[in-house]
Amino acid sequence: MLFCEFIAAENTFTRRECFNRIGFYVFFQAAQCLIMLVIVLDILIFVKFPIWYLSISSINYVILTSTPVVLFSFATAVSGYLSTNDDFISSCAPPFVFNTTASIIYKYLFVFLSFVVFITYIMLIKSFHQRSNSNQSSLRTVKRLQLTVVIYVFTWLFSQVLSLIVMDFSLNSVGNMFVHINLFICLSYSNTFYVTIWRSKEYRDQFYSVWCPKLIQKIDVTSASPVLHVAKNNFT
Repeated sequence: MLFCEFIAAENTFTRRECFNRIGFYVFFQAAQCLIMLVIVLDILIFVKFPIWYLSISSINYVILTSTPVVLFSFATAVSGYLSTNDDFISSCAPPFVFNTTASIIYKYLFVFLSFVVFITYIMLIKSFHQRSNSNQSSLRTVKRLQLTVVIYVFTWLFSQVLSLIVMDFSLNSVGNMFVHINLFICLSYSNTFYVTIWRSKEYRDQFYSVWCPKLIQKIDVTSASPVLHVAKNNFT
């Protein structure tokens, strides 16, 4: 993604040519933005309304979570297509495939959704923190959420706010600046797995059991050895 943005920054495209190149990316970036919101709302609803949450069938759950994402992404991509013309743009990036009015709406909408995700994260942390005094598991969850929020703020949220500011800069510098902004977007896309496997022992165990079962067996044998040794001494 960074390499493609760097190449695009060194070339001049019309808005129509740009959309033909990155139309699929416009669709999936819109999906990514709304999926973030769906994920945190999913956790929040599970925490606040567990009985109702568990009563939802799998089919209804898939429909409820996927329909808004598909509709929002499709509407965003269609808006980009309808905005295409033969005007030259400063950078072949998602905000610039839209005309001036649509691009401003696009970025403000993304910033708004990003802040909604941030506020939902804070609500989740507050909810788990209230339970952490009597539940050690909730305390671990709070710490993981806090780290996730910090990474989210300094990657995705920061990139969306910064890209909104960059759109007011001179056309000559916009292309190269978007290359650097996309670094934060890429970090946001890729951090979830690494953060989760770093902070969650349960996830690590499940991951190793699928991809490294021999390692899990070795760890189990090693951890069981002291117990067996103590038991043997008790019988002798």
